Amino acid sequence: IITTIDYNVQSIIEKYMVAYNQEKPSKNTAIVVMNPKNGEILGMASYPQFDLNNPRNLANVYSEEQLASMSDTDVTNALYQLWTNYCVSESYEPGSTYKPFTIAAGLEEGVVHDGDTYECKGYEYVGPDMIKCHSYSTTGSHGVLTLSQALENSCNPYMINIAIKLGNVRFAQYEKMFGFGAKTGIDLPGESEDIFFDQDGVEGKMYDIDLAVAPFGQNFQITPMQMIMAISALANDGKLMQPYTVSQITDSDGNVIKSTEPTVKRQVISKDVADQVLAMLEQNAISGGAKNGYVAGYRIGGKTGTSETHRDN
Repeated sequence: IITTIDYNVQSIIEKYMVAYNQEKPSKNTAIVVMNPKNGEILGMASYPQFDLNNPRNLANVYSEEQLASMSDTDVTNALYQLWTNYCVSESYEPGSTYKPFTIAAGLEEGVVHDGDTYECKGYEYVGPDMIKCHSYSTTGSHGVLTLSQALENSCNPYMINIAIKLGNVRFAQYEKMFGFGAKTGIDLPGESEDIFFDQDGVEGKMYDIDLAVAPFGQNFQITPMQMIMAISALANDGKLMQPYTVSQITDSDGNVIKSTEPTVKRQVISKDVADQVLAMLEQNAISGGAKNGYVAGYRIGGKTGTSETHRDN
């Protein structure tokens, strides 16, 4: 089996993933690197890690006291969790990283245009419900924003405004077009289902409150693989590519018996709209919320996001 994994890319992401967790320990960290032009997965890693030569060793994850108190079932569950590839087998709430897709759908449908302005009051009412912007508890509001500035400032009310103009059905259709609500079909085992709205396009399947919070990435969950596939479409002239990790399979003599060809799943948005959103993401990495990801000498686009943690009482 010849994989698409690039050794240099893989070694870099694993090195910095471990370094990050030494400084700021996390329950889970996932990193995926994909070539947006053809769908090749160039690197993939998740944390906590395990030693392939000693896969049942839990000493790097649990203390001696914790291990001593574990039952056999606890140990088995801990091992399964450790062996899980978070990139394909777990889901999370995307938060504001979903906003580029809301903007792309709005631009494609013509309900908003680059340069349009909107006044953020710090909140937006959807029926009786007040949906707050993250600015509500700090500056109170963002004031008047262009579309690009809304992305830079990660303004929730502007996204709500776009989603309301799109309506439940069109908003849901674009979610489906970008690949959410279905498995990516990547050639790896254990791909998880996401937790999403009904995608059959029937009016009323997505409630108004869903439409209010979904455009900024709340109240649903996706997999990291779905996110990398979708965001790559913005960097690929609006074309959604099938992700894959196996480029060729050869026999014992080196003859190629199977080869994977890049596959376009569909054209989600036009090249013009993709270019507009890319320009906004690039500006966001220069002067907006994603500026910590800027790398001098390269054209970088980015969007940060924060998920809400829901706990049962």
